[in-house]
Amino acid sequence: MLNIKKVAYLILAIAILSISLVASSNVSILTKQNRELNQELQKTNEELTTWKETYELRNILDVWAHDILTHLEEGDTEYVKNKISDNVTIRGDKLIYKKQNYKDFIIPKNPENKYSLRQRAYMFTNDKKDEFLSIYEIISGGSQTEGTHTLNFFFILKDGKWLLDFLIEDE
Repeated sequence: MLNIKKVAYLILAIAILSISLVASSNVSILTKQNRELNQELQKTNEELTTWKETYELRNILDVWAHDILTHLEEGDTEYVKNKISDNVTIRGDKLIYKKQNYKDFIIPKNPENKYSLRQRAYMFTNDKKDEFLSIYEIISGGSQTEGTHTLNFFFILKDGKWLLDFLIEDE
């Protein structure tokens, strides 16, 4: 009878040891999965924050783009001078660019040539996030002929302020 108790205790000890090893293994697996999920969550939160910041900037620069264009069309160059970079000079009905190889932007003066725009894309154009592009489909106005044309606003961040660096009409 004594042998049966010893065998029973031995079986019980082996069972407890097996259960604790399985539990320990499960805890290790769950800890690793938890760490991986936390890293994925952190990355997703960072991406969401970046997306929100980009969208907020898009909203601000969208209003500025429309304001700049409206003021240019109305001949109010004083307003626009505070919104443009050193790369841009307003001369008569043109925006003249010092650095880029883009053609001068001619400001529409006739009501039938004034732009009607719909924003189609926006993005940072470099990793430093100090250059931003807003692309607008031209619904009417400008110098467009047939086909889809866009008006592209390139902004730069200088001394904490976003400025229009150049504006081009494109096909």
